[in-house]
Amino acid sequence: MIAWVRSYPTREDEYGLGQHRALFEAFPGWKRELTRPEYYDKLLQPGQGSWNSGNG
Repeated sequence: MIAWVRSYPTREDEYGLGQHRALFEAFPGWKRELTRPEYYDKLLQPGQGSWNSGNG
């Protein structure tokens, strides 16, 4: 299982990064990509934005 998780960036199945990236890029609506853990905490704090506000 650990090896499978570690292979996420290079896996070519539907659970790999390539498929997740393609899905994200193909979605035509508004989206937000959180790339650092501190962004998650900020988003979850009251008054610091929401998924729909465009803040954060």
